[in-house]
Amino acid sequence: MHKIYPWQQNQWQQLITRYNSKNLPHSLLFTGQSGLGKTSFALAIAELLLCEQPNHQACGTCRSCKLIQSNNHPDFKLIEPNDKIIKVEQIRDIVHMVNKKAHLNRYQVILINPAHTMNVVASNALLKTLEEPQESVIIMLVTDNPSLLLATIRSRCQQIVFYAPNKVDAENYIKTQSIEISKIDLSLALTENAPLKALNLLCTDNMQHREQIFKNFASLLQNKINPIEFAEACLNVELSITLYYLQLCLYDMIKIKFNIDNNFLLNTDKINLLQNLASLINTKDLFKYSDQVTERNKHIDNNLNKRLILEDIAINGIKYAS
Repeated sequence: MHKIYPWQQNQWQQLITRYNSKNLPHSLLFTGQSGLGKTSFALAIAELLLCEQPNHQACGTCRSCKLIQSNNHPDFKLIEPNDKIIKVEQIRDIVHMVNKKAHLNRYQVILINPAHTMNVVASNALLKTLEEPQESVIIMLVTDNPSLLLATIRSRCQQIVFYAPNKVDAENYIKTQSIEISKIDLSLALTENAPLKALNLLCTDNMQHREQIFKNFASLLQNKINPIEFAEACLNVELSITLYYLQLCLYDMIKIKFNIDNNFLLNTDKINLLQNLASLINTKDLFKYSDQVTERNKHIDNNLNKRLILEDIAINGIKYAS
């Protein structure tokens, strides 16, 4: 069964209170930065709603719990992207489902994750369902980017916002996972205290990728390599990871331009390099460049050539640094 993390207790109690009073919203929107376990929280709610003998959480042993654990529950539907997009056909499956009575429980539960990956047609199809809620249907949407959802969808959902824990609580959680303590501070700085995202950095090759991306980006802005060489050097790293670390680098360069205290930088181990790179681009262009990289990362298109995207980003970097 899915766990509720320590920093989610307030949100959990809020929904449990409404569940017990039979006043649970028909449409829930879970938002907040990535790495906070929003999907796990939504699945825990689904398990609770479908459980045959719940007691503030799903029992984990009843027939309904066993079915949801085996991804075979007839009253639960998980909608995820197909090739990074949720399409209208997937939303139509929801309509078909909710037009029938629940098989095992009075609830039918739908989870759309990440909701912002719905295309326009899918979003409009979902809107019709949200506008005519059925008593037994609970629709949950999870997203890191609620601004990418239609405003009309947001307005029809009860939004539950998740926040990162403070640094001490985040550190304490990570320490319980038997992680090398010496790198915890840096991983939390890079992820803005999102414990699960920080754990991912520490347990994968992400930190090594970060070193590679910083080295390549610095070489690019210092005219030691050209855009083609930059793209070639970054091809072995997932594009979203490359763009994420470029975003963090540019955010820190902007902070340096405004003489923000070094304690507020994300890349706390790269201060000298960041100061050097910040001196190469004027503030106006740095904001423009940061916005371009951020928007590119929000709208990564699998149909576009990865090499061409990296070259385009590198060309802009050379242009702004010249």
